[in-house]
Amino acid sequence: MAVSAHEQSLRSLVTYIVDKHHVYTREAFAELGQLLDEVSSAHGEQPDLARLKSVFGELRADLVPHLMKEEQVLFPYIGDLVQAREEQRSWSMPPFGTAQNPIRMMRREHDDANSLLCAMRDLMDGSSLVDCDCADCRRLYAGLKAFDEDLMEHMHLENDVLFPKVLALEVELMPSISTR
Repeated sequence: MAVSAHEQSLRSLVTYIVDKHHVYTREAFAELGQLLDEVSSAHGEQPDLARLKSVFGELRADLVPHLMKEEQVLFPYIGDLVQAREEQRSWSMPPFGTAQNPIRMMRREHDDANSLLCAMRDLMDGSSLVDCDCADCRRLYAGLKAFDEDLMEHMHLENDVLFPKVLALEVELMPSISTR
């Protein structure tokens, strides 16, 4: 990203998050899920590997609908807010009230995802994957680490950059909204 995330427009930031992080997350779920199955099949259902597979599955089950909610509810609303500001027109309150409501839910889901990532890290650190000489194990371990790093960056951009900007824009357009 040539321009820092803090300096990006809301539209650019949303586009970046979807094009880079959402696309990557969906691709990683498919690839890493398949690789986890292959490694499990080749190495048997070792307890740490079975638990890692379970935690990864739980993370996928939580994040796939999360991404959809962002793309189908929150991000279009952000686009509407930006357009209202650009056109210097009023906007109507969405069915969910203010952005504070879906953002509160998104942050809670990010916290849940972070807990699952922590569990995944703990399992990976103590896992036989660390010392496994198998090419698939090495690819899986590297892929899970890259996924973890990307998801952490993704959640940081949303929690610490995008969401505060959206809430500030709402206040700018409707000063009577209080930020809690």
